[in-house]
Amino acid sequence: MHYADSYRLHPTEAQQETLDSYRDTCRYLYNHALNQFEKIPDSGRALNQRVRLVCDQLPNLKDWWNDLTDLDSTVAQAAVMRIEDTLTTQTKRGQCRESQLGGTQQIQELHIRAV
Repeated sequence: MHYADSYRLHPTEAQQETLDSYRDTCRYLYNHALNQFEKIPDSGRALNQRVRLVCDQLPNLKDWWNDLTDLDSTVAQAAVMRIEDTLTTQTKRGQCRESQLGGTQQIQELHIRAV
């Protein structure tokens, strides 16, 4: 289990709008990355290798996706790497099998949960 300190923020209205924008961008990025992950053939690659292939596309995404340029690159990478965490957790809980990790039905369920 990961423990972290938590702090209550009291942002101004402008800061809240910025935080909301970052959150929305991370959510859109996660769903976009999940869509790209679905397109990668399994072909014997490990889960984290397939997720890293998607993560490697981030610099190219910044060329046409202007909101990503405002987002710190480590935050964008973490949003994409959440795919691996989500699928690994679901496998441990028995909600999906290893063979389903690239399956269309499983990916569609993740899209719904992420929104």
